[in-house]
Amino acid sequence: MSKESLDELNQKIIAWGAERKLLNKELSNRQLIKFFEEAGELAQDFSKGNRAHLIDSIGDVFVTLTIFAEQQGITMNQALEKAYSHIKDRKGKLVNGTFIKNADLNKKEE
Repeated sequence: MSKESLDELNQKIIAWGAERKLLNKELSNRQLIKFFEEAGELAQDFSKGNRAHLIDSIGDVFVTLTIFAEQQGITMNQALEKAYSHIKDRKGKLVNGTFIKNADLNKKEE
C-alpha cells in the first residue's frame, strides 16, 4: 500500500461516503451511533492486546468520525486545528496516567 497523506485519505473517505449516500445530514444520528460502535471495538481490541485489529479499529473510528464531520459541514482539518489551538499552550500534570489541565486541577483545590 502506498503512503498517502492524511488529506488524500480524508478525501477518499469523503468520496467513499458520497458514493454510498452517507453524507446526508439527516443520517447524522446513525453515523454517530456507528462511531460509538467502532470506538467500542477499538476499546475491546486494546484491552485484548490485539494490535492487528487495533490498527484497523483506529482507522474505522477515523472513517466514521470523518463522515460525521462532513455531514455537519466540518472538515477534519477544521476540527483538528480548533482542538490543537485549544491544547497547544495547555499546562497541567499527569495524574494516575491522565493529563489534567491546570484549570481543572485548580477546581479540585477549591
